[in-house]
Amino acid sequence: MEFQTQFQGVLGAGETRWWSSWGWQINEMVLWGVVPIAGLPSDNLSLDRVEIQHNAGQAFNVYIVYVTNHGSSPIVFDGVYVRIPGTLL
Repeated sequence: MEFQTQFQGVLGAGETRWWSSWGWQINEMVLWGVVPIAGLPSDNLSLDRVEIQHNAGQAFNVYIVYVTNHGSSPIVFDGVYVRIPGTLL
C-alpha cells in the first residue's frame, strides 16, 4: 500500500490549522498522515485529529484534517492519505 499526497501545507511556529478534502466515496476508508518536507530537524509536527462529515444527499464524505506545528520555526509538510476501497458498508 502506498500513500499519495493530497495537499501541501505551511504552518508557522506554534500554529494549528485545518485542511478539508471532499468527494470521497462513502464505502471506503481513508487514512491520513502528515510528512514534514522542509523545516528544522528539531521541529515537531502532529496530525491532531480527523473529522468525517457524511453528505448523504451527495453520497460522499468530507475529511477535515487538523495539524499543529509544535516547533519554533515554520514548517512545510505534505498531507498524505491511503485509500482502502470497499472497506465500509
